[in-house]
Amino acid sequence: MSNTKYGDLISRNITKRSKHIEVKGPKIEFGGRELSGGTDLDISWYCPSEPFSVNDKINTHDFDEFLCFLPGNPNDLNEYQAEIELSLGEDGEKVVLAEPAIIYLPKGLPHGQVNFKKLVKPVSYMKICLSPRYSTTQKIVETRYKKYITNPTISNDIIKRCFYVNGKLVGKEETSVQKLAYAGKETSGANLTMHWFSVKESLVLYSPPHSHAYKQYELFMGGNPMNVEDFDSEVEISLGEEAETHIIDSTAMVHIKEGLVHRQINFKRVGKPIIFVNFFLASDDQK
Repeated sequence: MSNTKYGDLISRNITKRSKHIEVKGPKIEFGGRELSGGTDLDISWYCPSEPFSVNDKINTHDFDEFLCFLPGNPNDLNEYQAEIELSLGEDGEKVVLAEPAIIYLPKGLPHGQVNFKKLVKPVSYMKICLSPRYSTTQKIVETRYKKYITNPTISNDIIKRCFYVNGKLVGKEETSVQKLAYAGKETSGANLTMHWFSVKESLVLYSPPHSHAYKQYELFMGGNPMNVEDFDSEVEISLGEEAETHIIDSTAMVHIKEGLVHRQINFKRVGKPIIFVNFFLASDDQK
């Protein structure tokens, strides 16, 4: 989109096939290194439905990393029936996860195998690296792992649906959505905050023009975790002081730079549900 000012902030080709046969549907891969100048975010997401394991070696990195084990059913975020084993520390101490969890791995913390031991229901597994590229670093010594494990908040939130005619707001009504949230301030001040919910009908998430002192990313993906490429909707976003509009009609990631003015998100047409995930590279989203 070379004829637009902000089109290069939208990454649309972010799905690919997984090398793991236990992952039946496409995966999402987004690397900030692909954007102009590079950005401090790298994401891998997929939805395994059969037991298997990854990362057999002990690794350390020179960036903060998050491992997210979340419900695979976007229509019921309380539906989590899985048992996952994670190795932490240089000695590979085993941590067993039997409920949704987000693991914060500060730079230098050794970590190893992720073993999806039992999957009664598929899970959403997302790895988030606060770096534009993969790299390694020296190890740190840590034995208190529990402080890095957080159960995300799952709640029913009331949001306002807004209705417009010829660009003018003509009415509002309230609707309930089930939301999953994580705030880094709850985990040793990690610089990541995340909101995740499913959009099932046309609505406008109203917000006046505003900007942040930190990077923000908006992920739009098809609402079926087993096939996130199945995207049958149109979402309108507006970027910059001039409110340059862009239509999201496929699984995509939007990068909102520090200080970039943005505003409401208009889910104009929702033929099939959409999973919408908002990432803020800050310990909370109030700055």
